[in-house]
Amino acid sequence: MLLSKLIGSLNKKKVNLSCNKIYMERLNEIILYLTKANKSNNLKLITKDLKLKKINSDCINSQKKLIRFIINIKFTTSNTLVNVTDIEGNPKVHLSSGVVGLKGKMKKYHPTAIVKILKFLVSKIKFIGVSPVAIHFIGAKRYQILLAIKLLKNKVFIKTIRNYNLRAYNGCRPRKMRRLKY
Repeated sequence: MLLSKLIGSLNKKKVNLSCNKIYMERLNEIILYLTKANKSNNLKLITKDLKLKKINSDCINSQKKLIRFIINIKFTTSNTLVNVTDIEGNPKVHLSSGVVGLKGKMKKYHPTAIVKILKFLVSKIKFIGVSPVAIHFIGAKRYQILLAIKLLKNKVFIKTIRNYNLRAYNGCRPRKMRRLKY
């Protein structure tokens, strides 16, 4: 009875027709198997027959395309770079702290650098709209990540956040000490 109500609700909703047809066919098969099980009272044999079928490739592809754009924010020792690409890797917008008007020490690690770049970026990325976005940080510190998320969360729909910290936790191996001759 519950499954028949589920099929009825799927028929009323017209979200994704190719996926709905597959789910409705699968639910009909389950109803048939359960009615057989109810008549024969032998659930073990019937549950072996219930194996998941492969879902149509249209449904899988629609789930893979959840993220539409990637915002890469890279902090180097001498500059701050921001790139916006689509999911295939085609560049859409490229900004650096020099484009915004910062020079010298202001280009790196200062909160003003990331604030100015992201405010300029928001004015440039009107084409994103409400599309899901992934943000990748490279070489960022914690306060920079929190500041960038705070500035972007009201303007873009952030789906995932990744941090690729390229610095070693305990630093590089120190140089071997030279033996002194007396």
